[in-house]
Amino acid sequence: MTTTHPSCSSRPSRLTLFIRSAEGLGRWTARASRLLISIDRTRLALVATASVLLWSGLMATATQASTYSPADLLLYERLSEPDLSPDENWAAYVVGKKLEGKDAYESQVWLVDIQSREASAVTAVPGGASSPQFSPSGEWLAVLADVEQEGEEPTTQVCLLPLERPGALTCVSDAEDGVLDFAWAPDSQSLALVVEPDIDPPSNNIPEETDAPIVLDRLLFKHDNAGYLKNTKQQIVLLSLDTKVTTPLTSSNYDSVLPAFSPDGTRIAFVSKRGADPDRHENWDIYELDIENPSTVRKLTQNTGPDGDPSWWNRPIYSPSGERLLYLDGGDAKDIWYALQTVGEIERQSGRISNLSRQLDRNCTSPRFDTKGEAVFCLLEDDRSVQLAKLSVDQGQPERLTPPRRVVHDYRVGNAGILTLQSAINEPAQLYWQPRGQSSQQLTQHNAWVDERQPLIEGELIAKAKSGSRPNVHAVMLTPANSEGPMPTLLHLHGGPVAQHQYDFDIEQHIMASAGYRIVAPNPRGSSGRGFNYQYAIWAKWGGPDGEDIRLITDTLLREGLADPTHLGVYGWSYGGMLTNYAITRDQRYKAAVSGAGISNMLGGFGVDHYIVAWEQEVGMPWDNLEGWLKLSYPFLEAPAITTPTLFVVGEADFNVPAVGSEQMYQALRYLEIPTQLVIYPDQHHSFTVPSYEVDVLARHLDWFETYLGSDASQSLGQ
Repeated sequence: MTTTHPSCSSRPSRLTLFIRSAEGLGRWTARASRLLISIDRTRLALVATASVLLWSGLMATATQASTYSPADLLLYERLSEPDLSPDENWAAYVVGKKLEGKDAYESQVWLVDIQSREASAVTAVPGGASSPQFSPSGEWLAVLADVEQEGEEPTTQVCLLPLERPGALTCVSDAEDGVLDFAWAPDSQSLALVVEPDIDPPSNNIPEETDAPIVLDRLLFKHDNAGYLKNTKQQIVLLSLDTKVTTPLTSSNYDSVLPAFSPDGTRIAFVSKRGADPDRHENWDIYELDIENPSTVRKLTQNTGPDGDPSWWNRPIYSPSGERLLYLDGGDAKDIWYALQTVGEIERQSGRISNLSRQLDRNCTSPRFDTKGEAVFCLLEDDRSVQLAKLSVDQGQPERLTPPRRVVHDYRVGNAGILTLQSAINEPAQLYWQPRGQSSQQLTQHNAWVDERQPLIEGELIAKAKSGSRPNVHAVMLTPANSEGPMPTLLHLHGGPVAQHQYDFDIEQHIMASAGYRIVAPNPRGSSGRGFNYQYAIWAKWGGPDGEDIRLITDTLLREGLADPTHLGVYGWSYGGMLTNYAITRDQRYKAAVSGAGISNMLGGFGVDHYIVAWEQEVGMPWDNLEGWLKLSYPFLEAPAITTPTLFVVGEADFNVPAVGSEQMYQALRYLEIPTQLVIYPDQHHSFTVPSYEVDVLARHLDWFETYLGSDASQSLGQ
């Protein structure tokens, strides 16, 4: 369980899943959630509060050039969704940022000239634009944009921008309920659209001006951002750009998403979840249909687990010849989000399937062929890094094409070079162009103000386990410059649970560290990046092995003289909030804690969150395994053991980890007279989309730590 947020991630949003590019736009986030509505493996947004928080008490310090200030968050631009033009002269991408004068975020599409490196916004759409895709002909750039019709709510449509003769956007779709996704046909004469028609009949008993009652009969009846779920299904339709006629291609009985055209334009591969009741499983598969005879559908994968899991936003990819397809193999169904994502390859004629990366024991996502179909690339996740890799034809070790201690978020492969979106701890994400046989060249210059800030000291911590049966625990650290000896320290626990802290630019951690704290971001067991066994170690044992690892990290910090034991805090969001609750129940050394969007009474989440399939797989139903549910609930059931002053924060409309989880823990601590406070943000989901609320969240984080850790944080900086 983790939250998505307007920040770059190495994976797609699984909601948010990445889980995979979130701009922080209300309508955009809802649109992405609708596309992924039948699944939830919320890991995209790996770290919950990263980039969402701001300390209002320090906003006046924005002009200080030496260190980061909280007001810098309002300057921060987030890049995502890069695409490369067919002639490889242009790169399109999305920039998300706060709107001036409005309490909202917005994304717009930008273009950068690869030769001159000149970049500019090419859309200025009220409500935002995203998902840029160049037409194969190179004539058009298509985007998803919010379109307002007089007297009606805006809908998201596909709009075209001419590249040779710049002009206004021309919207070519007119889907009544909007477009969720699209793909170009090879001849650039048509588009495959993903739509979700509303099929519910109006209620005859309710006046038009009154909201109709919500009638539910699905097993999966709610989802964060999307709310309560109707019986609608996402479908693929073919839009002719000449006639503007749309032709349905898929069955209305099942969700069909992530379309991809074959190179000859006669077939479409897509992802669908079928069966008697698709809400009861995650068995997504790759299918292929014939465009001339769309009722002829061929199932290409047979794995009982998720193939092409839409939460990772990885379409099937045809080879240039059209005879092979790459897809994301999601492993065994029973392993749910603990399974590794690996690269599968289908030979169309024989139906033979091979796996190109399972032997690496790492997540390997976003697979792509080179332009000749001779090589396969992927984003290879490793310990705290994500690198672009070229897979070996003999399934040996891959060739790593980008440096370690960095994170590659996305990429495109061309004839002359490779386009990447990558970041490092002290470097916000930028686009890079790497010509064949040459070093990378930075294309974009967003967030130039970061160059004026004093970089924080990047470090790592390896906590060595005493027992040979336990692995060491690795952490990323950020420390203010000119800091020595034991100092106020905050442990930042990531969400997921299967996620990791990385060598990525995390603006919230920079702000917290600049306030005088050493930020330690550990990857306990359950984290990704170190293989299947490491991330599977907490299966049905939340707060067990990972709780031990957090205590080991704490022991190491104190033993090595890095942390001041009288000024030690812990915080996290989503599963990070849950792990915070586990930590303070078993360890009284933390003098302050902030638990964001967590839950500790697991029975209280049943039927309230959107995890029914995952609960069944990992713990079983409460009436079948009550002991298992109670075992995971020990922070709530053992609340009298907690002595740490704890702030609880949550969104009112969170259907991912609903507010009841924070409310119950707050109620327990308040009853026990432990210093505590509960803050609920109106109409906010698991990820917040209102800038002023994000400002308030970080203000409360730092105020809470200042109150209970004292003023030594500022003194550690010589202030």
